[in-house]
Amino acid sequence: MVKSERFLEGAALFNQGYYWEAHEVWEDVWRNEEDDVKTFAQAFVQVAAANSFVKLSKLTSAKYLFEKALDKFRQFQQLDCG
Repeated sequence: MVKSERFLEGAALFNQGYYWEAHEVWEDVWRNEEDDVKTFAQAFVQVAAANSFVKLSKLTSAKYLFEKALDKFRQFQQLDCG
C-alpha cells in the first residue's frame, strides 16, 4: 500500500500542505483495503484531516483525530515499510 501510486499521491499532497486533498486521496486508498492495511491507511486519513482542522483552528477536532491516528499507528510500531 505505501508504495501504491495513490498513496504516494496523497503523501505528495500532504507534504505540500494540501491536507484535505491528501485526506481525500488516502480515503480512497482506505476504502479499497482490508484488515491491517485498512487500519494503517485510516491513520493517514485521520492525520491529514486533523491537519486540515488545525488550519481551520478547530483544535478540539484536530486533537481528537491526532489521538485516534496515534492509537492506530501504535499497532504498527514494528512494521518495516522498506
